[in-house]
Amino acid sequence: MAKIRWAKMVDDTKTFFTDPVELYKNLEQEGGYLESLVYFIIMVFIVYLFFILSSTFFHTPLFAISIGIFILFIPLTLISFFVSTVILHIIWGALGSNENFDTSMRCNASFAPLLPACVLFSFIPFLGRWVGIVAYLFVLYFYVIFASVYVHKIEEEKAKKSFLTVFIILAVLRITGLAKSEIMVRRQKKQSQDMIRQMEENYQKQMEEYERQLKEQQRMYEKYQGESEEI
Repeated sequence: MAKIRWAKMVDDTKTFFTDPVELYKNLEQEGGYLESLVYFIIMVFIVYLFFILSSTFFHTPLFAISIGIFILFIPLTLISFFVSTVILHIIWGALGSNENFDTSMRCNASFAPLLPACVLFSFIPFLGRWVGIVAYLFVLYFYVIFASVYVHKIEEEKAKKSFLTVFIILAVLRITGLAKSEIMVRRQKKQSQDMIRQMEENYQKQMEEYERQLKEQQRMYEKYQGESEEI
């Protein structure tokens, strides 16, 4: 059974940010899928950790709920990782790569540190999520080119032109999806505000009606008392 080399993961992550060209020139092209999968899951967990800590959920029951969601989300995350690896492998193969699927998975896993790095942009007020998506895709494009050139031995210009089209499509889809999500959230927020305002107005009307009836009853009581005294 393949061993997980934790120290190498740490070193590769450092090299990923400091000297990516050197990382992809010396990237191991075989050795099984285990390390790639574990490395990717670790990076996804760091992303979840950022959100948990930033949301001040650490000392509340929501922290446990968030961890539970993360555990349940692992299978979906792995499926997404596998599908993206298949797509990359097909594109690299179409561009002339002769590397196997293991190599493509290692390349895809090597991009994972961009997830926690770019998610930090989402904490910027107002435009954070938009900046995060653009920054992630922009930086990822260059790392995919590094992997294409130095691992899959594809001509640089060929790789740039091919993946530029892919990333433009991805950017349009992601930004469109985020825009629709923002519109839906704002619409739901407005509906909630309208509902609360309507409830407050109804409550105010009910209180006014109650006060009117109370005054009417008080007036009738005073009238009755006056008639009783006359008798």
